[in-house]
Amino acid sequence: MSLGGGSPRLLVASRAASGTAAVLAALALVGWAMDLPLLRSGADGRVSMNPATALVLLVATAAAFMRTIATRRVAFVAALAGAGVALFGLLKLVSYMTGLNLGFDRALFRDEVDVVVASFPNRMAPSTAVAFVVLGVALVLFCTARGAGAGQVL
Repeated sequence: MSLGGGSPRLLVASRAASGTAAVLAALALVGWAMDLPLLRSGADGRVSMNPATALVLLVATAAAFMRTIATRRVAFVAALAGAGVALFGLLKLVSYMTGLNLGFDRALFRDEVDVVVASFPNRMAPSTAVAFVVLGVALVLFCTARGAGAGQVL
């Protein structure tokens, strides 16, 4: 399974984009772990990235990076990761629609999130959940021979 016979420049661009997103997500997690608000939010006074959002973004970027490696086994693992991203986004959307709190937003760094959310709840936005569903489905499709075109469209 190749990346679609694209140019080496596209391969480098794909890896650079996924690497950049992974670094930003990892910095947000480091910000939560070390209580550094600047790393959590990127700027003073901005809303902090939720730790669960950062973790799912790391999984998505890992799947995108793995997809650039041309083996069936790696593509299968990338598809599984993409399915996990889509499932997480779908479960978050269900929690918004039903009002059921599944606790994802506070699963990591519970005490720190509770302190930050004293005035405003730090949770994944519904638009982020939709984006994770679309991204996850795109990653799954992109990892299959027949769905690669549809995955690129998404």
